[in-house]
Amino acid sequence: MYMKRKQENEEEKEKIKYINSAGMVDDDFIIEMIDDGIDTKYLFVNGGDVGEMYSYEGDDSVVYLPYQKTNSLIQNHIVEFPSGIADYEDFDELFKTIRVFIHTYVDIPEDFEIVCSYYVILSWVYDRFHEVPYLRVIGDYGTGKSRLIKTVGNLCYRPIKTTGATNPAGIFRILNDIQGTLLLDEADFRYSDTTETIIKILNSGYEKGSPLIRMEANKNGALQIKSFKVYGPKIIGTREPFTDKALESRCFTEHMGMSSIREGIPRNLDDGFYSQATHIRNMLLSYRFECLQTPVNGRSELISGIHPRLQQIALPMLQMMKNEEDRTIFKAYMRKQNDELIADRSDNWEAEIVKILLAIKSQNVDQVSIKDISLLLNKHRDPDEPLWNPKKVGWLIKKKLSLTRTRITRGYVVSITENAHKVDMYRERFGITEQDIQVYLEK
Repeated sequence: MYMKRKQENEEEKEKIKYINSAGMVDDDFIIEMIDDGIDTKYLFVNGGDVGEMYSYEGDDSVVYLPYQKTNSLIQNHIVEFPSGIADYEDFDELFKTIRVFIHTYVDIPEDFEIVCSYYVILSWVYDRFHEVPYLRVIGDYGTGKSRLIKTVGNLCYRPIKTTGATNPAGIFRILNDIQGTLLLDEADFRYSDTTETIIKILNSGYEKGSPLIRMEANKNGALQIKSFKVYGPKIIGTREPFTDKALESRCFTEHMGMSSIREGIPRNLDDGFYSQATHIRNMLLSYRFECLQTPVNGRSELISGIHPRLQQIALPMLQMMKNEEDRTIFKAYMRKQNDELIADRSDNWEAEIVKILLAIKSQNVDQVSIKDISLLLNKHRDPDEPLWNPKKVGWLIKKKLSLTRTRITRGYVVSITENAHKVDMYRERFGITEQDIQVYLEK
């Protein structure tokens, strides 16, 4: 009888599945991992009551455990956690504390300082939203790019510290496991495969419910389909803009090194920096506990005159803002981002093709051959750039602009009337003016 009962107990133990987790949200029951310097454990809030525990038993015999102090992610400070919770007076005080911290260690314009401060707060409740923007800084070595990522990133929700040298396979795994804020410095990749993988992560990771699907080998070597959650806030440092224009429009971007560094910025980050960052994370953990138990009540009006995708990334930030002055500054910042996006798009060759089509249209001509389009492009190209041939132009027209072509005896032509709707759409998208069109009307 004893042996039978012992066997049953052993079988029950075998059914239990132990999983390391940084925390979870289950309706009003919110669990977050902390690292108090001595040990790791969970803090939880349930109906306003805060408590602590070292494990959490979920459904289906699953026991969740915090990552242990011996874990390399904790030991090497790859991921940072609060050390506990800290009180704060109100939202204004929390925002001011964050902004003062950023201002102390980084020299950036006022509007971007406000954007960064609100982005920190947004990162702690990003899972309440369906989309989340990215924070991106562009600059060469020595421009303060890495300092900003480190300063702002250390305040964010579960910051995950990586660089361009990090294996991309490791990035989507740690994002899936930690579900925090990715800090990706020097995200200019030498190898095309790496670039492609990172771009997939970034293009999937701004929207909830868009996991990354990959083929993975199991322990027996057999391939199986696995999905990875990559949704969440991300702070990115690059030396050049992304070539992927869709990704560009998902970023709040600042160019670093455009002016001399403000006097008084500490050269090195000492222990005081990290202790302050931990204290602010503790305040933000309190904020998260409070916010996840209440509905989103923020205002979410549209910003006039900006691209729909920029509207999309602006909405979560606007919902965080309670100060009208900050909202006004942020709207002006987004309009500036919109102008830069249009200017960037208008410089690419797809935009030049649309300008040519609009110039042809203004002359009351309905058709233009792809050969003539290539001749006009070559006439206005930079002398250092390679010549355009009709085949390459035809590919851009078909694949990039999705315009209809008609085959004739000596090649292809594009009908302005047949493609009128798309041409007008691209004119608005690229911000093409009458002056831009006039360039292709000059003899």
